[in-house]
Amino acid sequence: MKKTEILSEVLSKVADATEVDASVIVSRSRKEEHVEARMIVVYCCIMKGLRPVQVAELMGQTVHNIYRTLNGAKDRYSYSSSFRYDCDFVCKQLGITCDL
Repeated sequence: MKKTEILSEVLSKVADATEVDASVIVSRSRKEEHVEARMIVVYCCIMKGLRPVQVAELMGQTVHNIYRTLNGAKDRYSYSSSFRYDCDFVCKQLGITCDL
C-alpha cells in the first residue's frame, strides 16, 4: 500500500469516528477535538508502517511536531476516556493494536 493510500484510509476512519472533517484534521487548528483527531491519525499512520518523517511530509508538519503529537497522544490516552474510546475504535477498524 502506498504512503498516500495509508494516510487516506486512516484519515477517512478518523474523520468518521470523530466527526471532524479530514481537511481540518491536517490543518494547524488548535481546537481540542481537532488536535485529538490529529493525534489519532499520526499514531495510526505510524502503526500502519509509516515513519515519522513520512507522516510529517504527508501532513505538512515538521518531524518535531509529529513526535510532540505522539507524546501528547500517549499522555491524553491515559486520562481522557473519550480520546481512549475514539483511538481504540479507529485502531480496531484499521486492524491494529492500540498500544498507547
